[in-house]
Amino acid sequence: MGFHHHVNEKKHTFIMEYGGYSLYADPREEGSIEMFVYKKETEEGTKKDEGTVVVSCEWQ
Repeated sequence: MGFHHHVNEKKHTFIMEYGGYSLYADPREEGSIEMFVYKKETEEGTKKDEGTVVVSCEWQ
């Protein structure tokens, strides 16, 4: 899906930058992937939560 996988010790993060938005994917829930959408609001990188999307893995 185009996410970059970042590893910091035991923490795994999946991030995609798209225009003025950042998407964080959380695959820990069995059977689905939850994605959090944030809009970049300022030059300092402050982000505003725009919403959450849950994608079922059962569509395969």
